[in-house]
Amino acid sequence: SGARAVLATLWKAHAGAVEELLIKLAKHRLEGASWAEALRNGQLELLASGTYSHPWLWAPYQLLGRWR
Repeated sequence: SGARAVLATLWKAHAGAVEELLIKLAKHRLEGASWAEALRNGQLELLASGTYSHPWLWAPYQLLGRWR
């Protein structure tokens, strides 16, 4: 029982960036992307956004566990 996988951060994440990333991650998952692809695509979109383009805002995320 319990979670098979976790999306974790390496440092305290910015609330606005987290919200944007999770929206983008969900959108990509609904479009059929794997968890890793959805995270990467969401991070690339934040990087290109201007608002959340600093690595401190889009880079702390990692997938842990059995997310495949």
